[in-house]
Amino acid sequence: MRGARVVLRYETEGRGDTNREDVTVTDFPAAKSGQHRFQLRVPQNGPTSYVGDLITLRWEVRGQLDLAGRRDPHATVPVEVVPRGTAPLADGRG
Repeated sequence: MRGARVVLRYETEGRGDTNREDVTVTDFPAAKSGQHRFQLRVPQNGPTSYVGDLITLRWEVRGQLDLAGRRDPHATVPVEVVPRGTAPLADGRG
């Protein structure tokens, strides 16, 4: 891939294994400059964000550039996924 990639993923961590799943991946072709519009959809029955004593489930959006001959820069932004019609976890605990 030469260009840019945007990934929506979730990751679990806790007393067991750490698991990560890429839910949506969008690739854009290489360009000298410009803007791309994208939309990421969280699965309707997908897991929600949760912070607990035994397990934590976090969502993130990760953007990455694939540049020829350079180290590929990336940025990760945490996002919170809650069921429709409910408020976000204000204190970060589920």
